[in-house]
Amino acid sequence: MVHEICIILILLQSQVYKSEARYCKEAVASAALVASCPTSKIEWDVASRKKNCSRIASQQNCSPVEKFRYHCVINGFGNETLEVCAPSRIIFGHCVEFNLLGGVIQDQRSSPCNDTFPKCDRFYDSTAAYKYPDCYQLVSMNRIYPTTKKMPVTKKQDVSKSSSTENVLIISISTFVSIIVFITMAMAVKMVVKERRAIPKHNENVELTSTAAYLNKKEDDTMQQENKIWKPGLCNIFFNLKILNGFLKYL
Repeated sequence: MVHEICIILILLQSQVYKSEARYCKEAVASAALVASCPTSKIEWDVASRKKNCSRIASQQNCSPVEKFRYHCVINGFGNETLEVCAPSRIIFGHCVEFNLLGGVIQDQRSSPCNDTFPKCDRFYDSTAAYKYPDCYQLVSMNRIYPTTKKMPVTKKQDVSKSSSTENVLIISISTFVSIIVFITMAMAVKMVVKERRAIPKHNENVELTSTAAYLNKKEDDTMQQENKIWKPGLCNIFFNLKILNGFLKYL
Protein backbone atom coordinates (compact mmCIF):
# COMPACT_ATOMS: atom_id res chain seq x y z
CA MET A 1 0.00 0.00 0.00
CA VAL A 2 2.77 2.44 0.98
CA HIS A 3 4.69 1.40 -2.11
CA GLU A 4 1.71 2.21 -4.37
CA ILE A 5 1.25 5.60 -2.73
CA CYS A 6 4.90 6.44 -3.31
CA ILE A 7 4.64 5.42 -6.98
CA ILE A 8 1.52 7.56 -7.42
CA LEU A 9 3.20 10.59 -5.84
CA ILE A 10 6.25 10.16 -8.08
CA LEU A 11 4.05 9.86 -11.17
CA LEU A 12 2.05 12.92 -10.19
CA GLN A 13 5.18 14.98 -9.61
CA SER A 14 6.62 13.86 -12.94
CA GLN A 15 3.37 14.59 -14.77
CA VAL A 16 2.99 18.07 -13.29
CA TYR A 17 6.60 18.88 -14.10
CA LYS A 18 6.25 17.80 -17.74
CA SER A 19 2.84 19.47 -18.32
CA GLU A 20 3.35 23.16 -17.72
CA ALA A 21 1.53 24.08 -20.96
CA ARG A 22 -1.25 21.55 -21.13
CA TYR A 23 -3.10 22.83 -24.18
CA CYS A 24 -1.60 21.33 -27.33
CA LYS A 25 -2.79 22.81 -30.63
CA GLU A 26 -1.07 20.05 -32.65
CA ALA A 27 -3.03 17.46 -30.72
CA VAL A 28 -6.32 19.28 -31.36
CA ALA A 29 -5.49 19.61 -35.05
CA SER A 30 -4.83 15.85 -35.30
CA ALA A 31 -8.08 14.78 -33.60
CA ALA A 32 -10.52 12.84 -35.76
CA LEU A 33 -13.78 11.02 -35.02
CA VAL A 34 -13.74 7.23 -35.49
CA ALA A 35 -16.50 4.64 -35.27
CA SER A 36 -14.61 2.52 -32.74
CA CYS A 37 -11.25 2.08 -31.04
CA PRO A 38 -8.84 -0.85 -30.91
CA THR A 39 -9.36 -3.29 -28.05
CA SER A 40 -6.10 -5.24 -28.37
CA LYS A 41 -2.40 -4.40 -28.60
CA ILE A 42 -2.19 -5.67 -32.19
CA GLU A 43 -5.14 -3.51 -33.33
CA TRP A 44 -3.69 -0.56 -31.45
CA ASP A 45 -0.30 -0.88 -33.15
CA VAL A 46 -1.93 -1.14 -36.59
CA ALA A 47 -4.02 1.98 -35.98
CA SER A 48 -0.95 3.77 -34.56
CA ARG A 49 1.10 3.12 -37.70
CA LYS A 50 -1.79 4.31 -39.86
CA LYS A 51 -2.17 7.54 -37.86
CA ASN A 52 1.62 8.07 -38.04
CA CYS A 53 1.95 10.48 -35.12
CA SER A 54 5.73 10.48 -35.50
CA ARG A 55 5.47 12.82 -38.49
CA ILE A 56 4.22 15.68 -36.32
CA ALA A 57 5.92 14.67 -33.06
CA SER A 58 9.05 16.59 -34.00
CA GLN A 59 7.05 19.68 -34.99
CA GLN A 60 5.28 20.20 -31.65
CA ASN A 61 6.38 21.74 -28.35
CA CYS A 62 3.79 20.11 -26.12
CA SER A 63 6.00 17.29 -24.84
CA PRO A 64 9.18 15.38 -25.60
CA VAL A 65 9.00 13.61 -28.97
CA GLU A 66 8.84 10.13 -27.41
CA LYS A 67 5.83 11.16 -25.29
CA PHE A 68 3.81 12.43 -28.25
CA ARG A 69 1.91 9.24 -28.99
CA TYR A 70 -1.11 7.75 -30.72
CA HIS A 71 -4.34 7.56 -28.68
CA CYS A 72 -7.83 6.29 -29.31
CA VAL A 73 -10.07 7.50 -26.50
CA ILE A 74 -13.53 8.91 -25.76
CA ASN A 75 -14.25 12.62 -26.01
CA GLY A 76 -15.07 14.93 -23.12
CA PHE A 77 -18.81 14.22 -23.40
CA GLY A 78 -18.37 10.45 -23.55
CA ASN A 79 -20.47 10.17 -26.72
CA GLU A 80 -17.77 9.87 -29.41
CA THR A 81 -14.48 8.07 -29.89
CA LEU A 82 -11.45 9.98 -31.16
CA GLU A 83 -8.09 9.15 -32.68
CA VAL A 84 -5.54 11.76 -31.71
CA CYS A 85 -1.81 12.31 -31.50
CA ALA A 86 -1.13 13.79 -28.08
CA PRO A 87 1.26 13.73 -25.13
CA SER A 88 0.65 10.61 -23.05
CA ARG A 89 -0.32 10.96 -19.40
CA ILE A 90 -0.84 8.83 -16.34
CA ILE A 91 -4.54 8.23 -15.67
CA PHE A 92 -5.69 7.68 -12.10
CA GLY A 93 -8.72 5.40 -11.66
CA HIS A 94 -10.86 6.89 -14.44
CA CYS A 95 -11.55 6.33 -18.10
CA VAL A 96 -9.26 8.41 -20.29
CA GLU A 97 -10.57 11.20 -22.53
CA PHE A 98 -9.25 13.75 -24.94
CA ASN A 99 -10.70 17.14 -24.08
CA LEU A 100 -10.99 19.21 -27.25
CA LEU A 101 -11.39 22.56 -25.53
CA GLY A 102 -8.53 21.85 -23.15
CA GLY A 103 -6.42 20.26 -25.88
CA VAL A 104 -5.22 17.53 -23.54
CA ILE A 105 -5.41 13.85 -22.64
CA GLN A 106 -6.81 13.53 -19.12
CA ASP A 107 -8.99 11.61 -16.66
CA GLN A 108 -12.71 11.74 -17.42
CA ARG A 109 -13.97 12.74 -13.99
CA SER A 110 -17.54 11.70 -14.75
CA SER A 111 -16.43 8.10 -15.42
CA PRO A 112 -14.59 6.71 -12.38
CA CYS A 113 -13.64 3.06 -12.65
CA ASN A 114 -14.88 0.43 -10.21
CA ASP A 115 -15.17 -3.35 -9.79
CA THR A 116 -18.35 -3.62 -11.89
CA PHE A 117 -18.49 -1.05 -14.70
CA PRO A 118 -16.45 0.54 -16.10
CA LYS A 119 -13.38 -1.47 -15.09
CA CYS A 120 -9.84 -0.09 -15.24
CA ASP A 121 -6.67 -0.02 -13.15
CA ARG A 122 -6.00 2.38 -10.32
CA PHE A 123 -3.39 4.07 -12.51
CA TYR A 124 -2.22 3.41 -16.07
CA ASP A 125 -0.63 5.10 -19.07
CA SER A 126 -3.08 6.75 -21.46
CA THR A 127 -1.58 4.79 -24.38
CA ALA A 128 -2.91 1.59 -22.77
CA ALA A 129 -6.55 2.65 -23.11
CA TYR A 130 -7.26 -0.40 -25.31
CA LYS A 131 -6.99 -2.58 -22.20
CA TYR A 132 -10.19 -1.07 -20.79
CA PRO A 133 -12.98 -1.58 -23.38
CA ASP A 134 -15.64 -0.74 -20.78
CA CYS A 135 -14.74 2.91 -21.31
CA TYR A 136 -15.53 2.60 -25.01
CA GLN A 137 -18.89 1.04 -24.15
CA LEU A 138 -19.83 4.30 -22.44
CA VAL A 139 -20.00 5.82 -25.92
CA SER A 140 -22.54 3.23 -27.09
CA MET A 141 -24.63 3.82 -23.98
CA ASN A 142 -24.57 7.59 -24.45
CA ARG A 143 -25.55 7.24 -28.09
CA ILE A 144 -28.61 5.18 -27.09
CA TYR A 145 -29.45 7.43 -24.14
CA PRO A 146 -27.97 10.83 -25.07
CA THR A 147 -27.68 13.22 -22.14
CA THR A 148 -25.44 15.84 -23.68
CA LYS A 149 -25.12 17.66 -26.96
CA LYS A 150 -22.58 16.27 -29.39
CA MET A 151 -19.59 18.48 -29.93
CA PRO A 152 -17.73 18.63 -33.24
CA VAL A 153 -13.94 18.51 -33.40
CA THR A 154 -13.05 22.19 -33.10
CA LYS A 155 -9.87 24.03 -32.40
CA LYS A 156 -9.66 26.12 -29.26
CA GLN A 157 -8.94 29.27 -31.27
CA ASP A 158 -12.03 28.70 -33.41
CA VAL A 159 -14.14 28.14 -30.31
CA SER A 160 -12.91 31.42 -28.84
CA LYS A 161 -13.64 33.31 -32.06
CA SER A 162 -17.08 31.74 -32.34
CA SER A 163 -17.82 32.55 -28.72
CA SER A 164 -16.65 36.15 -29.20
CA THR A 165 -18.78 36.54 -32.32
CA GLU A 166 -21.82 35.14 -30.53
CA ASN A 167 -21.24 37.46 -27.57
CA VAL A 168 -20.97 40.51 -29.86
CA LEU A 169 -24.14 39.47 -31.69
CA ILE A 170 -26.05 38.93 -28.44
CA ILE A 171 -24.90 42.28 -27.04
CA SER A 172 -25.85 44.08 -30.28
CA ILE A 173 -29.30 42.52 -30.38
CA SER A 174 -29.88 43.22 -26.68
CA THR A 175 -28.82 46.85 -27.12
CA PHE A 176 -31.08 47.31 -30.17
CA VAL A 177 -34.06 45.74 -28.40
CA SER A 178 -33.43 47.86 -25.29
CA ILE A 179 -33.38 51.05 -27.39
CA ILE A 180 -36.63 50.11 -29.15
CA VAL A 181 -38.31 49.29 -25.83
CA PHE A 182 -37.08 52.55 -24.29
CA ILE A 183 -38.33 54.64 -27.23
CA THR A 184 -41.71 52.86 -27.18
CA MET A 185 -42.11 53.41 -23.43
CA ALA A 186 -41.10 57.06 -23.74
CA MET A 187 -43.67 57.66 -26.48
CA ALA A 188 -46.35 55.86 -24.46
CA VAL A 189 -45.59 57.95 -21.36
CA LYS A 190 -45.64 61.14 -23.42
CA MET A 191 -49.05 60.27 -24.87
CA VAL A 192 -50.46 59.43 -21.45
CA VAL A 193 -49.20 62.69 -19.95
CA LYS A 194 -50.60 64.66 -22.90
CA GLU A 195 -54.02 63.02 -22.53
CA ARG A 196 -54.08 63.62 -18.79
CA ARG A 197 -53.27 67.30 -19.31
CA ALA A 198 -56.05 67.61 -21.90
CA ILE A 199 -58.73 65.97 -19.75
CA PRO A 200 -59.01 68.75 -17.05
CA LYS A 201 -59.30 71.47 -19.70
CA HIS A 202 -62.00 69.54 -21.44
CA ASN A 203 -63.85 68.99 -18.19
CA GLU A 204 -63.44 72.64 -17.29
CA ASN A 205 -64.88 73.72 -20.62
CA VAL A 206 -67.75 71.30 -20.23
CA GLU A 207 -68.34 72.54 -16.70
CA LEU A 208 -68.28 76.20 -17.75
CA THR A 209 -70.56 75.52 -20.69
CA SER A 210 -72.97 73.61 -18.49
CA THR A 211 -72.93 76.37 -15.85
CA ALA A 212 -73.60 79.07 -18.42
CA ALA A 213 -76.42 77.03 -19.92
CA TYR A 214 -77.90 76.47 -16.47
CA LEU A 215 -77.75 80.17 -15.59
CA ASN A 216 -79.32 81.17 -18.92
CA LYS A 217 -82.06 78.63 -18.43
CA LYS A 218 -82.66 79.83 -14.89
CA GLU A 219 -82.85 83.44 -16.07
CA ASP A 220 -85.34 82.49 -18.77
CA ASP A 221 -87.44 80.58 -16.27
CA THR A 222 -87.41 83.56 -13.90
CA MET A 223 -88.48 85.94 -16.62
CA GLN A 224 -91.24 83.60 -17.72
CA GLN A 225 -92.42 83.29 -14.13
CA GLU A 226 -92.42 87.06 -13.67
CA ASN A 227 -94.38 87.46 -16.91
CA LYS A 228 -96.91 84.97 -15.65
CA ILE A 229 -97.27 86.99 -12.44
CA TRP A 230 -97.25 90.57 -13.80
CA LYS A 231 -99.31 90.18 -16.97
CA PRO A 232 -102.58 89.10 -15.21
CA GLY A 233 -101.99 91.71 -12.53
CA LEU A 234 -101.67 94.53 -15.05
CA CYS A 235 -104.75 93.32 -16.89
CA ASN A 236 -106.78 93.39 -13.66
CA ILE A 237 -105.52 96.90 -12.80
CA PHE A 238 -106.50 98.27 -16.22
CA PHE A 239 -109.87 96.54 -16.01
CA ASN A 240 -110.60 98.01 -12.54
CA LEU A 241 -109.48 101.49 -13.67
CA LYS A 242 -111.85 101.23 -16.63
CA ILE A 243 -114.76 100.29 -14.35
CA LEU A 244 -113.90 103.13 -11.94
CA ASN A 245 -113.78 105.63 -14.84
CA GLY A 246 -117.28 104.56 -16.03
CA PHE A 247 -118.64 104.83 -12.55
CA LEU A 248 -117.29 108.41 -12.19
CA LYS A 249 -118.87 109.34 -15.52
CA TYR A 250 -122.20 108.05 -14.33
CA LEU A 251 -122.03 110.30 -11.27
